[in-house]
Amino acid sequence: MEPFEGRLNVVAVGRLVHKKGFDLLLEAVAEVHRMGDRIHLSLAGDGPEMGALVEHARELQIADHVSFLGWQNAVKDCLAKADIFVLPSRDEPFGIVVLEAMALNVPVVATRTDGPLEMLDDNTALLVDREDVAGLSAALREVAGDFSAALMRADRAQRRFKERYSEGVVVARYEALYDSLIDRPIDVG
Repeated sequence: MEPFEGRLNVVAVGRLVHKKGFDLLLEAVAEVHRMGDRIHLSLAGDGPEMGALVEHARELQIADHVSFLGWQNAVKDCLAKADIFVLPSRDEPFGIVVLEAMALNVPVVATRTDGPLEMLDDNTALLVDREDVAGLSAALREVAGDFSAALMRADRAQRRFKERYSEGVVVARYEALYDSLIDRPIDVG
């Protein structure tokens, strides 16, 4: 068990809308901060909830521990600075940003929604229930308390990305699909 040294840099990315659950993530960060762990959240994205989220961070007294980055064209650059990526969504049908985190070998905490459950499991990420602030907080503290385990999960997630979602694998699947369609006889009736 190897604890994280220094301040844990948490990154979250997405449209600032209710279904993304960023209000819940702010509450989890506040809880972790109150427990004495050094943590900073960088939230990349824009949307109708920006003002409410900024105000929520102030109310939670963590405004100094949250950076609202606004819209970012280079999500990869944001993720490259992360010690951990968090997807706190109430509903997430897929979540391309999860694939980006997996590809970059960034440890992931995500809610048990359709998209993350399609890509991840308990061996590749810390998964928490939807709308579970205590679960998010516990997952962040678990990463801070045993960062080597988080890195091992990230390694397994990156391998899964390469095996299932990398460009070569996806292109090969599409080519096989197209070949199977081309080889079918057409019934013109």
